[in-house]
Amino acid sequence: MIDYENTFSMQNPNNVSEDTKSFNKKAMDFLHKLVLKALIPDGIYVVDYAAGEERLGENKLYAMVQCAKITGKCKACLESAIKELSKCCGGKQGARVVLGISCNLRYELYPFLSK
Repeated sequence: MIDYENTFSMQNPNNVSEDTKSFNKKAMDFLHKLVLKALIPDGIYVVDYAAGEERLGENKLYAMVQCAKITGKCKACLESAIKELSKCCGGKQGARVVLGISCNLRYELYPFLSK
């Protein structure tokens, strides 16, 4: 079950310096790619997690998507998070959306995960 009740978002206060519409589309496309990557079985198990980076013009976009195993509807949860992200955080240099304990995603213009 997806926890829509406890959804929240956070955003970097800074706007991107490039064309906002183009940045938003590229960022959303990249997040959709990561969702598909998170759903690919790794051996026996579906990992329900993916992270990566992609060049967007002058910048690199760093992002991650993650689901809780108990959700059972990882793709639907992450798609809802992306939809929420497009409502709250367009044109921002970074943002995060959390759907309770069900799933979360984040993107930034700087690396935020350790290797």
